[in-house]
Amino acid sequence: MMTRTQKTTILEMRAEGITYKTIAEHLGMSLGSVKMFVSRHNRADDRRCEQCGKLLPKGAGAAQRFCSTKCKNAWWKAHPGKSEGDKQLSCTCAICGKPFTTYKDSKYCSRACYYASMRKK
Repeated sequence: MMTRTQKTTILEMRAEGITYKTIAEHLGMSLGSVKMFVSRHNRADDRRCEQCGKLLPKGAGAAQRFCSTKCKNAWWKAHPGKSEGDKQLSCTCAICGKPFTTYKDSKYCSRACYYASMRKK
């Protein structure tokens, strides 16, 4: 059975970024006990928006990072290129030969070139 002091110490040390192993050694507990306690007490209602710092709404999904669309858009505008999907690729159109940039590996620079490719077949 964990004491109230141990519980608060675990949460404080995790908030500082200290590893489970270090916490377990410091408190003389098993690693599994520390991990289980943290997983049970790391609820979604304790998470904060990455943009404004407000608490996320109750029932927020595990993947939710922002409290609103406004915060999400502001964060992505301030952090361009943070995800793999943000990397632009340089391509050459298979129909007209013009160079263009895209976020995915595309063959055509426009819908007109795409439709032209369909007529060639």
